[in-house]
Amino acid sequence: MTGGYRIRLYQPSDLAQVMALFSASVHKLAADAYSAAQRQAWAPESPDVEPWAQLLDKDRVWVAETDGQLAGFIALDPSPTGDCAENTGMVDMLYCHPDHARRSVASALYQILETQARTLNLAALQTHASEIARPFFARQGFSVIAHEEVKRNGALLGRYRMGKTL
Repeated sequence: MTGGYRIRLYQPSDLAQVMALFSASVHKLAADAYSAAQRQAWAPESPDVEPWAQLLDKDRVWVAETDGQLAGFIALDPSPTGDCAENTGMVDMLYCHPDHARRSVASALYQILETQARTLNLAALQTHASEIARPFFARQGFSVIAHEEVKRNGALLGRYRMGKTL
């Protein structure tokens, strides 16, 4: 237990709660930084379940729960492809339920991920942080590598590629 939250590995039975938490997080917590159209493109009302299941099965995912409800989740891809250097892991996702935001859930989840990254002997971590997540990752020691715009379902979303040496 960390701060009243139990952190454990993701299980396939968590899929529906993870998807609902993601949607609530995007639509409520990102409202000050992204338009309604951008948030809808990022987290559609009817998400496709299969890509979510595949992504969560591919990554190492931890969830924080309290009273049987998910408060947050984080995912580590220890061997991403693309623009990551060798021996660099990707913090694929970090989301908190709006009811549990700013209650140290993200920090507790991140600490577990970083400990796992060090156990795997990763030399660095990278992430694609939203406007909302950028300050959190900066507090964890990440630096901005580049500002990016990514197209999601027809909408352009600003984000930051960030990295941290372990």
